[in-house]
Amino acid sequence: MSYEIRRYQARPGRSEEWVRYMEDVVAPFQALLGMDVTAFFVDVQLWQRMAR
Repeated sequence: MSYEIRRYQARPGRSEEWVRYMEDVVAPFQALLGMDVTAFFVDVQLWQRMAR
């Protein structure tokens, strides 16, 4: 089994909008494709997700 860690950086001032979009739209879509999203990490302008 392998894991993938992706890092996404939001534009200044848009991090809350970006995190909401990633968690509400992108992550569920990836789950529909069979990806097991195991964790989210959120920093000031950085959003990371770990999946297998």
